[in-house]
Amino acid sequence: MRFEELSMSDIKRVSSLCDTLVLCVGGLAQRNDNLPIGTSWMILRRIRDGIEQKLGGRALTMPLLPFYVDHGHSTFGALESAQQSAYITSLIRSVNEHVALRHLILCTDHIATEQAMMQAMIPFQSKSLQATSFVWWRDTSFLTSDPADHQEFTPELFFKEAPDFRDELSLLTEIAPRLAQKAQGGQERQESLATFLAIDNVLQKRILTLWGTNKDNR
Repeated sequence: MRFEELSMSDIKRVSSLCDTLVLCVGGLAQRNDNLPIGTSWMILRRIRDGIEQKLGGRALTMPLLPFYVDHGHSTFGALESAQQSAYITSLIRSVNEHVALRHLILCTDHIATEQAMMQAMIPFQSKSLQATSFVWWRDTSFLTSDPADHQEFTPELFFKEAPDFRDELSLLTEIAPRLAQKAQGGQERQESLATFLAIDNVLQKRILTLWGTNKDNR
């Protein structure tokens, strides 16, 4: 369920059903001219939407938070670690006042953000509330884009060409074949490109594993 689409009465109604909070953080950074600033943000959005569609009966997904820990790189919305931790702590505490959370899931695209966020989650962790993290480019089998090789096809290039990825039929029948033709390998790459549509599957399986190993919490 998408948190921003719920009314307070909705939250009260689903409070006994949703025990998992999914946070997606990051995504806006300076990139090579061939990629938009928000390419990674679009990938995080794809992951968030996939989790909401497949596990939304129990998982509560928050709006994407487009900020990073300030690490001196060319990112937008950089915060000091303490600032980010304070915000996340406040967010989790306020949500937990209305929903009995048992799992906190962090999805991000940067290691420094992951470290700061997981540090912020420590005070909330206990036997009944556990936190785990997911860095999309590290925890999937997809390679990130190589600035020296504009022909190597990656999730970043795929979502640059297909930002409106809710329309999966058009992606499979129109966009994927066209992009496969542009990439090395020609049409034989179409099948592998289509797998980018399932980029949320790894996180989905991880959440299902968490639920399966904590059945006594339900």
